[in-house]
Amino acid sequence: MSMKTTKVDKALREELGTKEFTSMLTLCEQCGVCSGICPLSKLTDFRVRKMILKAGLGDNSLIESPDLWLCTMCYACLERCRSGIQVPEIISVLRTLATEEGKLPDSSSKVARLFLKTGYAFPLSGLTAKMRKELGLGELKVDKKAVNDVEKLTKKTGLKKLVEGS
Repeated sequence: MSMKTTKVDKALREELGTKEFTSMLTLCEQCGVCSGICPLSKLTDFRVRKMILKAGLGDNSLIESPDLWLCTMCYACLERCRSGIQVPEIISVLRTLATEEGKLPDSSSKVARLFLKTGYAFPLSGLTAKMRKELGLGELKVDKKAVNDVEKLTKKTGLKKLVEGS
């Protein structure tokens, strides 16, 4: 993989290096085990190894990369990494930085707005109600107290501001 020095952002590298879990970026041996075990690498061009290399170099294109949002946080990469690189946590930090810069994908933003509104991360559709009934589960309803609690939590954590931009 070739890197253009114009893409490398020393400030991003320094910021990542100060975050918990990301100071280990220089420990990556680039062996490729993480990419080999990643279920997404079999279906997409997503390569964990390349993402960790770019993060270690401070490549700020990561913040805008749609690949950043493909990881399902299955932890298979961490389980196989002989250097113990906390890949899911590094990706989480990168996602937070991307979100702070307004680079949250529309699909994630929609889920977050729904969560703020209802307390659920999925729509309460007729299909959901039907499936729950078939499984013998009760009906889901929006609990106003829970939504109020979610609003308090999301204000305190900054999620509300990041999602709504207010």
